[in-house]
Amino acid sequence: MFQLLKEYVRYGVFTLLWFFKLYYFAKTLGLKFVTLPFYMVSGGSILLLSFWILLLKKKKKGLIILDIILTIIILGDIVYFRYFGDFLSLSLIQQAGQMGDIKDSIAALFRWSDLWLFGTFLLYFIPFKEAEFDWKWRTGFSIGTLLIGLFMFLQPVNQYINTNGKALFLNNWWNVSIYNIVGLPGFHGYDAYQTIQEWMNRRELTSEEIDELNQYLDKKQKEPALEFGKYKGKNVIVLQLEAIQSFLIGKSINGQEITPNMNQFINEMYYFPNAYHQAFQGRTSDAEFVTNTSLYPVTKGVVYKRYGTHKYPSIASSLKKKDYHTFAFHAWEKSFWNRAQVYKNYPFDTFYGIEDFKSKEQVGWSVGDEPMLVEMVDVLKESQPFYGFGITLSSHHPYTIDGKYYELNVEGIEDNLLRHYIHAAHYVDRALGTFKKKMEAEGLWDNTIVFIYGDHDAGITLTDHDRSVLDMGNNNFTDWNMKKGIVYFAHAPGQKEGMTIEHPVGQADTAPTILSWLGIEKPRGMLGQHILEDEKNVFFRDGSFVTNTNIYQASIDGIFEKGICIDLASHQDVDVNSCKKPYSKGLEALKFSDRIVEYNFFGKK
Repeated sequence: MFQLLKEYVRYGVFTLLWFFKLYYFAKTLGLKFVTLPFYMVSGGSILLLSFWILLLKKKKKGLIILDIILTIIILGDIVYFRYFGDFLSLSLIQQAGQMGDIKDSIAALFRWSDLWLFGTFLLYFIPFKEAEFDWKWRTGFSIGTLLIGLFMFLQPVNQYINTNGKALFLNNWWNVSIYNIVGLPGFHGYDAYQTIQEWMNRRELTSEEIDELNQYLDKKQKEPALEFGKYKGKNVIVLQLEAIQSFLIGKSINGQEITPNMNQFINEMYYFPNAYHQAFQGRTSDAEFVTNTSLYPVTKGVVYKRYGTHKYPSIASSLKKKDYHTFAFHAWEKSFWNRAQVYKNYPFDTFYGIEDFKSKEQVGWSVGDEPMLVEMVDVLKESQPFYGFGITLSSHHPYTIDGKYYELNVEGIEDNLLRHYIHAAHYVDRALGTFKKKMEAEGLWDNTIVFIYGDHDAGITLTDHDRSVLDMGNNNFTDWNMKKGIVYFAHAPGQKEGMTIEHPVGQADTAPTILSWLGIEKPRGMLGQHILEDEKNVFFRDGSFVTNTNIYQASIDGIFEKGICIDLASHQDVDVNSCKKPYSKGLEALKFSDRIVEYNFFGKK
């Protein structure tokens, strides 16, 4: 009996170590790990993953195998979450081929403290003699562990469902919400089940679902098109800036402007200080999808990868019908994010990738933004009227560009990543200044609609010291802006004076605005609004939203009452019920967008 108890204690030590790995995962990422139900779910999931080890005569190999698998999953989730703010899922397997292209960014996301996750492996080198027991004893303890694990896991989950219903598990608007109920192993179990179910049980929309979607789209088509046809026949350029956020606009460091050209743009263009990205797991590709189609990203995985062959309403498809020449420019591999396939569906007539640019001046990942934008203008000027969609790259994480492009003195900035980011953003700003001068020199500026916006956040967390240096507040509004805030400028042909517009805009508002200005009816399926519309709503994949008066930051468990409502004017938290009215409207928009994207709604007509 003593030997049997000893074996069970040894197993308990290892399960306790796995529990601390899950605790470290939550702690290092700032996630929830404080409530008794979550302790129970996490502990129960470990027992459910490992009860079979007690059936083995020799348990050491089983412990090693399980420990390796669990450690790899935790480490992968940690690195992925630090950049994408989400967990790995089976639907992301299609992106595995891109890992080599972003190896520098991945390496930059590791922390020395992560190494302790491998510390448990040292215990396997401690010699100990494994006692062998009758299968009846092994089976009894294994079944007992299974039952305990089931109780620990299911009791808190059932309690949540009884209190709040199954809506979270049926709709899953954010993976972190699932995690906060079922823990990390539970999330991956849920994700695997949902993904396999999706693969095995692909279905079509029911007639009721189609009717409901059509009614919604009919209603959206009746929304007013502001300034319709005001710039009919004009050229169009849309520039998507890699990770350029609004918190740097107007800021200086040691007496030097970080973004002098964009600061000047404020005096010459429409400027939206309350602009927000709507990307999700697909990051850059999500941003360009939202911008070009005015639809939303999907809950799991990446639209370009999972639904790259589907048909969508788009700027390019609408302009092609008006004999526009359509171009895409991005100084990277054309296959990255499955762009080559998706761009054919938009459709872009010509896609310029890394091999098509004459310049070999490398800044960061690839050809510098400055020569790339100059070459872009040279191509476009020969094919008017045109739609040119350009994606910059020099400010890609981890923001390391050659020292010869460092033009600022960033002494006083504490965080190393932030120092690199400021240098990279300053270079992008320089490239934008060169782009505007080139457009003016070629006689295109006053004949072209131009949109310039950031694609997603930079993944930077400000220290208290750096907040002070950059003169930024320390409240929920500042934190929200660091996660969602992007630069957003719009230039109308012939515009000479700038206009700062305080109401919110999102990337989904770009396409409807361009088409309205050109006098082209927006196609069914575009869900955004005109940027100049008075009453604005900007919706996000996780259930958050922004209106003219409030920001609603959804809680990580998906319960409305636990979210944060921020007054947009004062930047202070207010009663969450002040944000209740638009909440269901946002979830409705996400639901219908998913039906269009996932079921190829426009590809089957």
